[in-house]
Parts: sequence; C-alpha cells; structure tokens
Amino acid sequence: MVHLYKDRERQGSMFRLYNVNGAALNMNTNRVTNEAIAYLAGLFDGEGSINIFKQPNKKDRINPCYFLEISIGNTHKGVLKWVSENFGGRLAHNAEQYTKRNHRTWRWRASSNEACAVLTILLPYLVVKKEQAELAIDFQEHINTHPRKGNQMLSDEELLWREARRAKLSTMRFWKEEVEDG
Repeated sequence: MVHLYKDRERQGSMFRLYNVNGAALNMNTNRVTNEAIAYLAGLFDGEGSINIFKQPNKKDRINPCYFLEISIGNTHKGVLKWVSENFGGRLAHNAEQYTKRNHRTWRWRASSNEACAVLTILLPYLVVKKEQAELAIDFQEHINTHPRKGNQMLSDEELLWREARRAKLSTMRFWKEEVEDG
C-alpha cells in the first residue's frame, strides 16, 4: 500500500510517497502535475521496461536475491534528467552500447521500493504496461511484507512464488494482439 504524505517543513516542495515499510520516494511538487505524470506514463509506455531480476547465490548469501527495477532508455539526456529530478531514480549513460555508428544512449533507473512508488503514480495513466505494472507493484509489496532477515533461508514456497512472478513478468513484455485488434 502506498500513500501520499506532504511535509513542507523538512522537504521544501517535495512530496514523499511511503510504502508499507516506510521507504520513501521524493518528488518535486512544483513540477509533478497530473500532466507531468501523464507525460511520464506515455514515455514509459513507449520507451520503458519493467523487470524482476534474480541475482544468483553468492558465498555469503544462501538464497538468490530478487528485485524490481524499472528503466527508460533514450538518446536525449535532457528528458531523462527531467524524470530523475522530478520522480527520483538515477541516470547513467550506456557507454558500452555507444559506437561511432550510433548515438550515445542514456538510461534512467529506479529499483525496489522507489520503482514501486513510481509505478503506483503512473498506473492510472499506463496503457501498454498497465498489467506489467500491476504485477510489479504486487511483487514489491509482497517482498516488503516477506523480507529476508539477514542470511535467513527463504522457504521453498517463497522462492517458487518469487521465481513465478519473475517468469510471468518476462512473458508479459509484448503488446497483446487483442489490444491491437480492438
């Protein structure tokens, strides 16, 4: 569950979105209008991606680590800088993909609770990625209510649940033919 909290004394003109565990996403309230959210939703529907990643076991970790990440790739750094300044997240260039034959690309990313908060804000405006966003929000809220404490082993049932959501999301990445025909 995500709810909106506004604190002008401590945060100036920033909104803070909190999830059930109290993790926050800062947003600039001077710029985050319904129009800005709708713009980002359109950009995200066209250029964004939603992933649940699985990091394999390491010697100090018993179970694999599953985490949510959303991203937008673009050759225009300015638009992604605007996203970062207004909705949080981080911005980096994809230097490994840059060659003399193509443009330098940039990628905006948000992970885990921050990604969940952004998706929650965008959800009413999403068209193409709405179903993916709903699954991702459900995944992150479940992770928050079923945290791993230290190096504690997760149950087989919990590992299967996480893997099933990761696999399901990876098959939902394409525009459904039913929508195109409608």
